Amino acid sequence: EILVKIEQDFGWSIVNDKITYEDVTRDMKEGDVKELDGLLRQMLRILETIGIYIKHGLIDDDMVYDYLASIGPKIQERCQSFIDRERELREEPRVFEVFSETVKRWQAKDKQRQ
Repeated sequence: EILVKIEQDFGWSIVNDKITYEDVTRDMKEGDVKELDGLLRQMLRILETIGIYIKHGLIDDDMVYDYLASIGPKIQERCQSFIDRERELREEPRVFEVFSETVKRWQAKDKQRQ
């Protein structure tokens, strides 16, 4: 639902468009950037929570992999500058860290399958 709202409101399909957060926000009004930031923060918090659940064995990694492994890396890649900025603003390098680690693990799994 958040991905759909971002696409409808800002014309950015994070999964399908090969453009980054920096590209999207470059000429955007400050109010629109703040709105987009709020949506990205929401989405990444959900993905971080899913990663934490996987890490602690509360949900099955293989099941989530089957659903999110095709889009997780795209989200991380295209939102990396936003993630980096959030880490700087909060002076906390662990912001969205578990999501990032989960994506790296899935990418390694993909390489093994090839």
